[in-house]
Amino acid sequence: MFGSFCPDLLADCDYIDAIVDKVTTIAHKDLKLNAPEAQRILRLNEEILQDHQDYNGMVFGMAQRLALREDWQRCILQNAFDSVRQTYTDTYGASESDEESADDNAGTNDDDTHAGTQSTANDGTTGATAGSDSTTTRSCALTWAVTSLLQGAFVSSVALS
Repeated sequence: MFGSFCPDLLADCDYIDAIVDKVTTIAHKDLKLNAPEAQRILRLNEEILQDHQDYNGMVFGMAQRLALREDWQRCILQNAFDSVRQTYTDTYGASESDEESADDNAGTNDDDTHAGTQSTANDGTTGATAGSDSTTTRSCALTWAVTSLLQGAFVSSVALS
């Protein structure tokens, strides 16, 4: 009986069997994904993807805002901004091209000596590090900016006298 079947017909039957196998695999994975724990993980994944997109948008926006600042303001804010971005890079492994594109948008040089380093304020505290929460990062960035401003004001007052 098999002698009367053409090879193309048998190949098509095999292909239909492969389609059935694929549907079975999809159904099995779909069943796993509909479990409560899997749904929670999927929601978390969607949330973190949105958070990453928000972060990227905020970095882009800040880079544009820095480009509009006077040089001395940009320098101070850039240091704080770089320390915050370094936390993200250390934690999530953002590529150097991501960092450079933000620098390019801010109008900064690629030879910034502070890029990719951890900042240290005069009081001995260090800038944000991997694993720190956003409150710590925010306070470190603010401390960095205020300390830099105070140092600049002190240097200016000494130069004037």
